Order: sequence, then C-alpha cells, then structure tokens
Amino acid sequence: MITQKLIFPVGNRDISLTDFSPSQTFHYKDKKEAKEDLKKWFSRIAVCDILIKTMESLNLTYPEVGTEQRKEIGKAKTMLLE
Repeated sequence: MITQKLIFPVGNRDISLTDFSPSQTFHYKDKKEAKEDLKKWFSRIAVCDILIKTMESLNLTYPEVGTEQRKEIGKAKTMLLE
C-alpha cells in the first residue's frame, strides 16, 4: 500500500496524497483565480492613483473667455438655434 505522506518538503510543509485529490485541486484553482483577480484590481487601483496624482500635479484650469469671444459664442448659439 502507498503511504499517505510523501516526505517532500515544500517550505515548511509536507506534500500528502490528499493534496492531489480532486477537491484540493478545485480549491487550488479557486485560490489561483482569486489571486489573479486581486492582482488585476490592485494594478487598476495603482494605475488610477498614478493618473490622479499626475493630473492634479498639472494644475489644469479652464481657459478664460474674453468679452469678444463671448459675443462670438452668443452669435454662434443663436445661429444654431434658428
């Protein structure tokens, strides 16, 4: 009969034959998918944080519109609404 434990250290843990049972393999797949999802979310959050900090550092403002430009915009608006 095959022994239930293989003496094969992985880190501080032994590998047992139950590690290769279908239920354990299923849990491994779930854990792997969860880890991949976590990486995706973390990378998205990191990228968003970088973008926000970069855009805030640019000190962007709306352009100032002079009185002459306002008149031209008003004329264009009335032409479009006719």
